[in-house]
Amino acid sequence: MAEAVTKTERDDADGLSTGVVLQPNPLKTCSFNRIPACYPEFPLLKSTETHHVAFDVSTLSGTNPPLPISNPIRTQRWNKKRHVRMSSNSAPGSPKKKRDAPTRWDSITKALEQHLESSKAIEDAIKSYNPGMPGFRCLRFFFDKILTGTDRDKFFKETLPKMRLLALRLQELFPQPLPLLLRNQPHCVTVSQEQCACLLANAFFCTFPDRNGLGFEYDHKVSPFPVFGFDGLFCQDSYKKMIGHKLMCIVNYFTRVTTSMPTGAVSFERHVVSRKKFPSWQGSSMPLCNLEIFAEGAIEDAQGFLQADFANKYLGGGVLEGGCVQEEIRFCINPELMVSMLITEVLDDNEALIMTGCEQFSRYRGYGGSFEWEGDFEDETERDAWQRRCVQVVAMDATPFRAHNDQFSAKMVRRELNKAYAAFDCPAAPEHKSAIATGNWGCGAFGGDKRLKALIQIMAASVCQRNVIYFTFDDSSFSEELLEIHKMLTERKKTVGDVWNIIKEYNESRKRDATLFDFIRKGAS
Repeated sequence: MAEAVTKTERDDADGLSTGVVLQPNPLKTCSFNRIPACYPEFPLLKSTETHHVAFDVSTLSGTNPPLPISNPIRTQRWNKKRHVRMSSNSAPGSPKKKRDAPTRWDSITKALEQHLESSKAIEDAIKSYNPGMPGFRCLRFFFDKILTGTDRDKFFKETLPKMRLLALRLQELFPQPLPLLLRNQPHCVTVSQEQCACLLANAFFCTFPDRNGLGFEYDHKVSPFPVFGFDGLFCQDSYKKMIGHKLMCIVNYFTRVTTSMPTGAVSFERHVVSRKKFPSWQGSSMPLCNLEIFAEGAIEDAQGFLQADFANKYLGGGVLEGGCVQEEIRFCINPELMVSMLITEVLDDNEALIMTGCEQFSRYRGYGGSFEWEGDFEDETERDAWQRRCVQVVAMDATPFRAHNDQFSAKMVRRELNKAYAAFDCPAAPEHKSAIATGNWGCGAFGGDKRLKALIQIMAASVCQRNVIYFTFDDSSFSEELLEIHKMLTERKKTVGDVWNIIKEYNESRKRDATLFDFIRKGAS
């Protein structure tokens, strides 16, 4: 087994990958399908009943940002339950006030037209139209103590003035209502990268109205959408080094886009699987998929593959607060992913969100409290026919477990299998499906068992007829263990249904002093 850690071995008989690869970039060795090479013929980009394109497609050239729609459809009226609630007084979704009374957008415009030359000025401007906000302790500490010298001067003299102007273009860039991606309603929204930047600038200046009280009929009084404003970062009770590095990612993003605006597009697609169409896991005769295991590198290194976002059911998790694990880090280095937080309602168990085209702007190192911004990143990923970066990220939320043994019950295993299936499902032929880049989904803070979660993802990918690239995040011991178990199961020609029954037997055995993999080894001996 030790030799397997340093090279990739292949079984010529069945083409199964049986190696653990210690290289940061799987593209150098992996032959699995990836985009754009495996894409079928691209359909024409246009708005339909299930796909809203927020810009003039005829101006999408890749040379300049596409223009907003010039002739808004007058009959497409804003609906508070179906569209984003905007701040601009003339834009669809703006809060209404009595005639001649100052609107919220009037207050925002007045505040952002002023020169903001300090962290205190930013705070005062934002609080002029959000009077109830607490003090911006972290924002002030960051700009006064962390971002100093030339970088600080450049931000306040060059970047921030352009951010103010970008935020105030909200009405210009969004003349039509921007749809929400609502629960159990499959729909796609495609926006330009410039429109993403405008929305993110408004999030930085906390201009979006409160999303509570919009008439949604739920058991709780909290909005069924994530919070989309940077005040959660600015108002942290105590400054942490990690918060400063998250802000460095944000500052770097705005420095980049206000210097040279990206010219492409980004799509956000809510994928919904009918509960009647989920597989019968215990009866599945599908063979297990091919597997490549990488002890080094990260999921975002797997260019061209469907990359797993270990998501919170409220997209973004704590990215705009104090959280800093896999999803939050990915949203920091690819800030356009945050737009999903504005438009995506909380995910149900039969849903996933596929985000295509989000560009990476920052490098990093560390995880959690050790997270650090490491510098600017020039994303050279090629673009598809819709001018999107060939990067697909799928948000899949795992179940949090307080009691470790609960996750092995048939009910919980089925829930996680169905969620992974919703994330990996694709109607295309197998030759047009990219492999899945994933790892220890739902482990860590959510309490998932990494051995169980690895098998669950392999089972779901197998039924979806996709291969798997698995990152163990520097855990070479688990890399070898997963390699051994996968090889054992495939050599014995175990099916997805067989693995379901193995997990069921393990749950019923109640011999929890042994791991799931120990149980599989014992059964094979």
